[in-house]
Amino acid sequence: ICCCAYQSKSQSNKRFHKMSNSNIITLVLEDEGLLFSILSFCGESMSRDEFLFLSKRFLHMLSNENSFRWRLNRLHDEYGIYSPPVLCPKQTWKDLYMELFPQRNLWKSRDNSEDDEESEIESNKILACMRLKPVLDEPKENQATNAQKIVLPLHQRLALIRMSQNLKSNREALRVLQLQGEWFTAQWQEEKSRDEEAEGKDVTPQKEAGLPSLTGGVHSIDNENNRVFVVDPTKGLREFSFDHVLPDLASQDTTYDTCARHLVANFINGFNSTCLAYGQTGSGKSHTMFGPHDPSKESMSFGLYSSKWGIIPRACHEVFQVLEYRKANVKVDIDASVAMSYIEIYGDTVSDLLRERTPCGQSKVAAQRYVLDGEAEKSVASFDDAVKLLNQGELQKRTASTAMNERSSRAHTLLILTLKQKVDDSGQVVTSRLFLVDLGGSENLKKSKANTNAQRTKEAVNINLGLLALKKCATALNAISKGKKSHVPYADSKLTMLLSEGLGGNSKSCVILCAAQDPEHAKETLDTVAFGRAISNVSNDRKRSDEAGMLRHLLNEIDTSIAKCEENIRRNERWETKTVKQMNAYGEMETKVTTLLVGAESDRLDLEKLLRRRAQLTGTTIDIEDAENIVGFGNAHTYGMGQEMVVESE
Repeated sequence: ICCCAYQSKSQSNKRFHKMSNSNIITLVLEDEGLLFSILSFCGESMSRDEFLFLSKRFLHMLSNENSFRWRLNRLHDEYGIYSPPVLCPKQTWKDLYMELFPQRNLWKSRDNSEDDEESEIESNKILACMRLKPVLDEPKENQATNAQKIVLPLHQRLALIRMSQNLKSNREALRVLQLQGEWFTAQWQEEKSRDEEAEGKDVTPQKEAGLPSLTGGVHSIDNENNRVFVVDPTKGLREFSFDHVLPDLASQDTTYDTCARHLVANFINGFNSTCLAYGQTGSGKSHTMFGPHDPSKESMSFGLYSSKWGIIPRACHEVFQVLEYRKANVKVDIDASVAMSYIEIYGDTVSDLLRERTPCGQSKVAAQRYVLDGEAEKSVASFDDAVKLLNQGELQKRTASTAMNERSSRAHTLLILTLKQKVDDSGQVVTSRLFLVDLGGSENLKKSKANTNAQRTKEAVNINLGLLALKKCATALNAISKGKKSHVPYADSKLTMLLSEGLGGNSKSCVILCAAQDPEHAKETLDTVAFGRAISNVSNDRKRSDEAGMLRHLLNEIDTSIAKCEENIRRNERWETKTVKQMNAYGEMETKVTTLLVGAESDRLDLEKLLRRRAQLTGTTIDIEDAENIVGFGNAHTYGMGQEMVVESE
């Protein structure tokens, strides 16, 4: 320690010369940053590990999260292994260090090494991330009317009745269901009519039950456990689990950190990576990959760094930022060069967007080899050059207006970054590719009204065929990663042929599933989550006991939110008296005094929504009979509970 301190010549460290060894050790024990600075002079294997056994304090300091983050920085500076500056959700710096440490000899030799075999088995996995388009406004009247009303399966209805009313048996739940009249209405009415006729009573027809009911689509989101609960018209409430489920109002920063940043790090470290955005047209795929579109411009444009940027400009920015850092700080001499390809797959035609949409290759058959051999690449020396090429390619993309999206992509778009890195000492050359894909939207022809135009219909069919081929390949790759034998049908589509290098082998891939929460898009949302279930490695097999737990979770979640709202109302709500002076019809001045209940207006609205959600889930009613004739205190009338009470005084 004294030797390391002596090597530092800064003015702030001259005090070490007049201190004893015990005092220096005491000072180091109290300063984590100083300890890390001293360890920077030591070797990775022997002398740094020996510090762990000097004292319990050292053992604690070198085993916490800060120490592993420091180790990752040293791993980059000393071995050239880059780690992302931001962690994925629920990941620790220790986990990331244990994942990257086996790659420390990456730039020395990669041939026939055990580390490569391990990384290939571990990384050949497709992550599924769910991003749901937020519902910012209340549904329109026609949308609410047209939304399909869903009747839950009998076993789910009975389970919810038992949970909500604390019943012990299904027989008691069936009696409640009979009173509600939602199930077996005709049979029960017929049986009741026969009994009344036998007793000589007049038969009165029973009115149809007007109970609240569920609508299709997304019912609830559990970000903590990465689950989405969907109402299926045929199977009722269903639970889907993914690797990550982004919050409703997730920012572009959160989306990039969760779904793409680790792929960029993998790409910089010499491995192929792929990020795809999948979903129906208008679900936010282009927004996720590129950023918001300015309606005043024909295409997107990228200038100064913006928090609204999507994954593609952010990835380009991070790549060049890391390469600049390496030149000044990393001990391994790596000569890196970057090239970009911007490809569009329109039906069977593969076009180069950086060369005014010229066809790739001499024929459609040779297009894949033409792109992967680098014939469509353009050299990129800086981030500014990358921005120019992005803007140039945006002007060439095929878009059209449909009933579901004013600027619908009519083709699949692939941005391919190629990074060639040569180590000066060993002469080793490593080439890696980053595939950033904005897939064309899966489309319902009737809903988008593409069936009224032959060209739009053909485009939609070609897009859907490419997505079907991608689903088959992803399902086969996941089967292989689980140890099963399976053929990967890359040749079924131009899209999958171009993505073969980015999906197979030791690459890492992530599919961002974009979907809408509006009930009118329920079928398309269900198709999207089903696609995610097919390609995901996360187990979605559910038993009946798991389904009961799902229903209990949904009900408890609503009850907890209701209790929280009620507590906020009790704490914040208060009575206020408002006095207004005005002239009456006779020209006399009169005073009106109105008592209002204020302080918890937003909580009242939230409570109303939660009560309606609970009523829809359990099939109960919250309506008040003859409510319009009831006079209530305060501003209860604003919540549909009675008329306003006005106190007049002269």
